[in-house]
Amino acid sequence: MNKRILNRVIALVLVIMSVFAYASIALADPVPCYITLKYANDKNAPVKVRTGPGKDYPVAAYLTEGTLVYYVSGNGNNLDNWNKIIVPGVEGEYCYIQQKYLTDKKPSTPSEPEQGSANARYGSKNLKKGSKGSKVRVLQQDLKSLGYNIAVDGDFGAKTEKAVKAFQKAHKLTADGIVGPKTRLELYMAIKYR
Repeated sequence: MNKRILNRVIALVLVIMSVFAYASIALADPVPCYITLKYANDKNAPVKVRTGPGKDYPVAAYLTEGTLVYYVSGNGNNLDNWNKIIVPGVEGEYCYIQQKYLTDKKPSTPSEPEQGSANARYGSKNLKKGSKGSKVRVLQQDLKSLGYNIAVDGDFGAKTEKAVKAFQKAHKLTADGIVGPKTRLELYMAIKYR
């Protein structure tokens, strides 16, 4: 075999090997990790997870200390570098977070004070079309303050359901019109940190 053909065969084999190596890395299982506020400027504020790698991208979710996420890939070890992650309960392919907010250490006791505050504000039972009362009124007032055009009457009707679905869609939640734990938390965080 002549040297020129041998070099081409070797080059082709190397290309094929690198494609398979890249595919195995790209298809690797996401690694569980947790949110940490160790390097945060404000240890009480939630971490903003973005739809893209940078602060110019919209917020996909607000996460608190100890929240479980899944690391997919990153671009270095610098604390300010952005990492691709999967956030359970947030629709969409991937979210992005700065390296400094991720840790592989599982928290000893997961803290969910924000969920407790959201439940206190909107109640711990799901609110949906047909619900009535003071918790619905609070929900409607908060949606209205976020720019949704609805009446504040304490009656969860078609317009409130439409506003809830729009809020859920904007925050990458399942847009089912039901105010369950994830929607309560997201709404509470949107009001608290607007």
